[in-house]
Amino acid sequence: MASFPLLRLPLLALAKVLQCSDPFELLILAQCSRRSTNLVPLSKSKNFRIECDSEAKLIINNDDWTVEKLTEKSKFDFKIRDIDCYVSNSDSKIYFGKFRKLIWCLCDLFKCPIRVIHYSPKLHSGMFSKFLNKVNRRQNGVEEFVIASCANGTYTLRVTEWKNVMDISQSIDISKKLTINVPIPRSFVYTFRKFPKHLDIGHSTWFTMANLMQASSCVSIILKYSNLTKHHLMTFVNRWKQGEFPNLEWMEVFNDAFSQPEPALPAFENPRNLVRRNKRVHGIGSTIMFKGVKIQRENGQKAEYRIFGKFFRFIVLSEDDEVVY
Repeated sequence: MASFPLLRLPLLALAKVLQCSDPFELLILAQCSRRSTNLVPLSKSKNFRIECDSEAKLIINNDDWTVEKLTEKSKFDFKIRDIDCYVSNSDSKIYFGKFRKLIWCLCDLFKCPIRVIHYSPKLHSGMFSKFLNKVNRRQNGVEEFVIASCANGTYTLRVTEWKNVMDISQSIDISKKLTINVPIPRSFVYTFRKFPKHLDIGHSTWFTMANLMQASSCVSIILKYSNLTKHHLMTFVNRWKQGEFPNLEWMEVFNDAFSQPEPALPAFENPRNLVRRNKRVHGIGSTIMFKGVKIQRENGQKAEYRIFGKFFRFIVLSEDDEVVY
C-alpha cells in the first residue's frame, strides 16, 4: 500500500485531515514524533469532551471511546510515551494509579480539560480525593460530577462512609451539574456547603427541606423519589415569592404521595390556565407547563407550578419560553 505524506501537507490541509481523525487515532499519531505530537491541537481537540470515572474507564466525545477500545481500533500494540503501562489485547486494564497518568497525558496532548468525572463509592475515598485535588489545581474543577453505582452492582455503606462520599463531591469545584444517582439511606443527614448550577438526584429520600434551602443558588433542581411533602412544596413556593432561589428556572420533584389529595392545602393546578409553555434551560433540556398556578414576586417576576399525578413542576417564566394559546 502506498504511503501518504501526511506531515508534508500544507498546514490548512493538514488541519482538515486531523479534524477527521478520532481521539485515539490522534493518540497513535502523537507517538510517532515530537513534531506529530505538536500538530495534534490542529484537530480542535481542545473542544473534546473528556470524561473519566473512578473505575479506570475513559470516555471521549459522547461515549464513543473507552480505553478498552484503544487496541480494538489500533492494529498493533504500542507503549504510550512516558507511561509505564501497555494497552494490549491481553492486558487492557489500567490500574487507577497508572490510569491517572494516562488521563493527564491525554489532557496535555489534546490541550483539553477533564469535563466530567464519574465517581463510584467502591473506590477508596482517600485515593480519589488526591486525584480531585490535582484536578482542582490543574484546571479549576470540572463541569459535571456524577456519583453513581459501580458497574458490578449495589453495595452497602455505613453512614460515615456516605459522609465521605458527599465530602468528595464538595471538595471539587463543579461549574455546571452535580448528579447523585445512588440509593443513599433515608436516615442519612448531610449539610452541603455549595452547589453548582444544576442538581439532579435520582434517589432523594434523604434530601430534606433544609437541603433544598441550601440549594437556593441552583438554576435547576430535579429530585426523584423524594420524601418532600405538599406542605414542603408550599413552603418552597412562599420562600420563592419572598425572593429566595434567585437563579432558579426549573424545579421538578417526584413523590408517590403527591397523587393523594389534601383538601386543607391550596390547589396545585389551575384548570382555567390553558396556556401551554415550553420551558428550556440551557444545558439541561426542556419541560412543558400546562394548567399551572400563577404566582408573582414583588419585583414582577412570574412563575407557575403544578402537581400532576406524582410530579411537582415549577418554572420561572421568561420571554424565551415557547407559548401556545
